[in-house]
Amino acid sequence: MRSVFEHVDRVRAKPHHIRRRVALGGAGTLTGLIAVVWLGASLATGTFALKGSNFAEMTGAAPSESDQAAAASAIAGAAAATESRPDAPAHVEVVPSGAGVPAPTPAPPVGPTIIPF
Repeated sequence: MRSVFEHVDRVRAKPHHIRRRVALGGAGTLTGLIAVVWLGASLATGTFALKGSNFAEMTGAAPSESDQAAAASAIAGAAAATESRPDAPAHVEVVPSGAGVPAPTPAPPVGPTIIPF
């Protein structure tokens, strides 16, 4: 089996386009290896987990009490705002989730919006 130095000397003797191909292949392989290790570590720690989903529960990321309280108040507010008539037309209604927090009023338009490129 050859040592690393013998392999490097053998590659140095090759033409420029071969050396370039070897360098690109080595850099791509090392980058791929680092990406696989990073992705595996991120998935194992639950970084990409949606909070409150089954994946988050399987990885041990339990929802906090404030998340549970916010979800319960949002569900209660949405249930109170929906109509109970089955013949009512479908609609979307925005219900503020903060108790006692007034909805922000939009600023009046000053003029045409200009987006420079």
